[in-house]
Amino acid sequence: EAMMAKVKFDYYEQLNGYKHLKSLGIGYHFYQGRYTDAIGEVLDTDKKTIVHIPSVNSGESTKDKYDEVDAIIDDIGTFLNKDENTGVITIKRKGDGKHIKLADLVHDNSKDRDRIVEYLRNIKSVDDMDVIVALGMAKEGFDWPYCEHSLTVGYRGSLTEIIQIIGRCTRDSDNKTHAQFTNLIAQPDAEDLDVK
Repeated sequence: EAMMAKVKFDYYEQLNGYKHLKSLGIGYHFYQGRYTDAIGEVLDTDKKTIVHIPSVNSGESTKDKYDEVDAIIDDIGTFLNKDENTGVITIKRKGDGKHIKLADLVHDNSKDRDRIVEYLRNIKSVDDMDVIVALGMAKEGFDWPYCEHSLTVGYRGSLTEIIQIIGRCTRDSDNKTHAQFTNLIAQPDAEDLDVK
């Protein structure tokens, strides 16, 4: 070990070698109650986003991962359809009616999941996908260069997992100059000034 040179290579050094992506934000957003009631405060559908919902065993989970995906869809707008060939869900966004393309990687049906994963592997344009909702997938080794925002709900078990999740939005792509990681976590329900 004494003969080896120590090397430090962090996200900011990685950005120095990029052509388009020049900054990375790492932040937190606190909520009270259920996260599904607060996710709209941080989910900006104008940004290409991966939403990592919490494990069903975690305190942040509502214990029904399918209802959580449905709540996210309802927060975005009105469900229009699900493409039978690709699995892409189209949502009419509240406010302006823009069509948002969402990939659901939470549902367990292997046939449906295989279709949407195949679609995601073959994305060629920034307009091919807007939001990906994932539970255990879309972390290590998942590549969606257009991703601008990694939105993670709840505490994670390891720093390695957080690093992998942040890495999903730090690919260089001409659609972004800034990438953002946001951890949406429960605010302790206390009156203590330090907690606030």
